[in-house]
Amino acid sequence: MKNINCLTVAIIGLLSVGGAIARADGALDAQTKLYPLDTCLVCGMKLGEMGKPYTFVYQGQQIELCDASEKAEFDKEPAKYLQTLANAKAKPYPLDTCLVCGMKFGGMAKPYAFAYHGREIKVCDKSEEVKFAKDPAKYMKKLAKAEAQLKK
Repeated sequence: MKNINCLTVAIIGLLSVGGAIARADGALDAQTKLYPLDTCLVCGMKLGEMGKPYTFVYQGQQIELCDASEKAEFDKEPAKYLQTLANAKAKPYPLDTCLVCGMKFGGMAKPYAFAYHGREIKVCDKSEEVKFAKDPAKYMKKLAKAEAQLKK
Protein backbone atom coordinates (compact mmCIF):
# COMPACT_ATOMS: atom_id res chain seq x y z
CA MET A 1 0.00 0.00 0.00
CA LYS A 2 2.87 2.33 0.83
CA ASN A 3 4.35 1.78 -2.65
CA ILE A 4 1.04 2.70 -4.31
CA ASN A 5 0.88 5.95 -2.32
CA CYS A 6 4.48 6.81 -3.28
CA LEU A 7 3.72 6.05 -6.93
CA THR A 8 0.63 8.26 -6.84
CA VAL A 9 2.61 11.14 -5.34
CA ALA A 10 5.33 10.69 -7.99
CA ILE A 11 2.80 10.75 -10.84
CA ILE A 12 1.10 13.87 -9.47
CA GLY A 13 4.52 15.50 -9.11
CA LEU A 14 5.38 14.75 -12.74
CA LEU A 15 2.07 16.17 -13.95
CA SER A 16 2.49 19.36 -11.96
CA VAL A 17 6.02 20.38 -13.04
CA GLY A 18 6.29 24.20 -13.11
CA GLY A 19 2.91 24.65 -11.45
CA ALA A 20 1.07 23.38 -14.51
CA ILE A 21 -1.54 20.69 -14.24
CA ALA A 22 -2.83 19.28 -17.49
CA ARG A 23 -5.31 16.51 -18.06
CA ALA A 24 -4.05 13.58 -20.08
CA ASP A 25 -6.68 14.19 -22.79
CA GLY A 26 -5.67 17.87 -23.11
CA ALA A 27 -9.10 19.10 -22.03
CA LEU A 28 -9.59 21.99 -19.64
CA ASP A 29 -11.36 21.53 -16.36
CA ALA A 30 -14.08 23.82 -14.99
CA GLN A 31 -11.62 25.82 -12.85
CA THR A 32 -9.22 26.67 -15.69
CA LYS A 33 -9.39 30.25 -16.97
CA LEU A 34 -9.45 30.44 -20.77
CA TYR A 35 -6.63 32.22 -22.56
CA PRO A 36 -7.84 35.81 -23.11
CA LEU A 37 -5.51 37.00 -25.89
CA ASP A 38 -5.31 36.37 -29.63
CA THR A 39 -1.52 36.84 -29.57
CA CYS A 40 1.35 34.77 -28.21
CA LEU A 41 2.13 35.66 -24.62
CA VAL A 42 5.91 35.43 -25.19
CA CYS A 43 6.61 36.95 -28.62
CA GLY A 44 3.38 38.89 -29.27
CA MET A 45 2.68 37.40 -32.71
CA LYS A 46 -0.90 36.63 -33.73
CA LEU A 47 -1.71 33.04 -32.77
CA GLY A 48 -2.24 30.59 -35.58
CA GLU A 49 -0.09 32.38 -38.15
CA MET A 50 2.65 29.79 -37.82
CA GLY A 51 0.52 26.71 -37.18
CA LYS A 52 -1.47 25.46 -34.25
CA PRO A 53 -0.58 27.22 -30.96
CA TYR A 54 1.13 25.34 -28.15
CA THR A 55 -1.35 25.26 -25.26
CA PHE A 56 -0.81 24.36 -21.61
CA VAL A 57 -2.25 25.22 -18.19
CA TYR A 58 -0.19 27.13 -15.61
CA GLN A 59 -1.64 27.68 -12.13
CA GLY A 60 -5.21 27.38 -13.38
CA GLN A 61 -4.67 29.68 -16.39
CA GLN A 62 -4.67 28.39 -19.96
CA ILE A 63 -1.60 29.71 -21.80
CA GLU A 64 -1.12 29.78 -25.58
CA LEU A 65 2.23 30.28 -27.31
CA CYS A 66 3.22 30.20 -30.98
CA ASP A 67 5.03 26.90 -30.44
CA ALA A 68 6.51 24.65 -27.77
CA SER A 69 9.97 26.22 -28.08
CA GLU A 70 8.66 29.38 -26.33
CA LYS A 71 7.69 27.48 -23.18
CA ALA A 72 11.28 27.70 -21.88
CA GLU A 73 11.11 31.50 -22.14
CA PHE A 74 7.77 31.54 -20.30
CA ASP A 75 9.21 29.29 -17.57
CA LYS A 76 12.04 31.79 -16.90
CA GLU A 77 9.61 34.54 -15.80
CA PRO A 78 6.06 33.21 -15.45
CA ALA A 79 5.03 36.08 -13.12
CA LYS A 80 5.92 38.61 -15.83
CA TYR A 81 3.73 36.86 -18.37
CA LEU A 82 0.86 36.37 -15.93
CA GLN A 83 0.98 40.13 -15.24
CA THR A 84 0.70 40.74 -18.99
CA LEU A 85 -2.47 38.64 -18.95
CA ALA A 86 -3.83 40.55 -15.96
CA ASN A 87 -3.28 43.86 -17.79
CA ALA A 88 -4.83 42.72 -21.08
CA LYS A 89 -7.88 44.60 -22.32
CA ALA A 90 -10.52 42.71 -24.23
CA LYS A 91 -12.80 44.08 -26.94
CA PRO A 92 -16.22 44.69 -25.28
CA TYR A 93 -19.04 42.20 -25.73
CA PRO A 94 -21.64 43.78 -28.05
CA LEU A 95 -24.72 41.62 -27.38
CA ASP A 96 -27.41 41.66 -24.74
CA THR A 97 -27.83 37.89 -24.90
CA CYS A 98 -25.84 34.90 -23.66
CA LEU A 99 -23.46 33.64 -26.35
CA VAL A 100 -24.06 30.00 -25.40
CA CYS A 101 -27.80 29.69 -24.74
CA GLY A 102 -29.08 32.89 -26.37
CA MET A 103 -31.14 34.07 -23.40
CA LYS A 104 -31.48 37.82 -22.96
CA PHE A 105 -29.61 39.24 -19.98
CA GLY A 106 -31.58 41.07 -17.35
CA GLY A 107 -33.45 40.48 -14.16
CA MET A 108 -31.61 39.76 -10.96
CA ALA A 109 -28.63 37.80 -12.23
CA LYS A 110 -25.73 39.58 -13.88
CA PRO A 111 -23.98 37.96 -16.83
CA TYR A 112 -20.80 36.01 -16.18
CA ALA A 113 -17.98 37.60 -18.21
CA PHE A 114 -14.57 36.27 -19.24
CA ALA A 115 -12.07 37.01 -21.99
CA TYR A 116 -11.11 34.74 -24.86
CA HIS A 117 -8.62 35.61 -27.63
CA GLY A 118 -8.91 39.35 -27.13
CA ARG A 119 -12.70 39.37 -26.77
CA GLU A 120 -14.95 39.81 -23.78
CA ILE A 121 -17.50 36.99 -23.72
CA LYS A 122 -20.67 37.04 -21.64
CA VAL A 123 -22.72 34.01 -20.67
CA CYS A 124 -25.38 33.31 -18.07
CA ASP A 125 -23.07 31.54 -15.60
CA LYS A 126 -19.78 29.68 -15.10
CA SER A 127 -21.26 26.40 -16.36
CA GLU A 128 -21.77 28.02 -19.76
CA GLU A 129 -18.11 29.08 -19.85
CA VAL A 130 -17.33 25.36 -19.56
CA LYS A 131 -19.64 24.67 -22.52
CA PHE A 132 -17.94 27.49 -24.46
CA ALA A 133 -14.50 25.98 -23.71
CA LYS A 134 -15.49 22.67 -25.29
CA ASP A 135 -15.97 24.31 -28.71
CA PRO A 136 -14.79 27.95 -28.69
CA ALA A 137 -14.57 28.14 -32.50
CA LYS A 138 -18.32 27.44 -32.75
CA TYR A 139 -19.17 30.28 -30.37
CA MET A 140 -16.68 32.73 -31.86
CA LYS A 141 -18.30 32.16 -35.27
CA LYS A 142 -21.69 32.75 -33.67
CA LEU A 143 -20.39 36.02 -32.18
CA ALA A 144 -18.92 37.17 -35.51
CA LYS A 145 -22.23 36.46 -37.25
CA ALA A 146 -24.18 38.37 -34.60
CA GLU A 147 -21.78 41.33 -34.86
CA ALA A 148 -22.21 41.41 -38.61
CA GLN A 149 -25.99 41.54 -38.14
CA LEU A 150 -25.60 44.47 -35.72
CA LYS A 151 -23.64 46.44 -38.32
CA LYS A 152 -26.45 46.18 -40.89
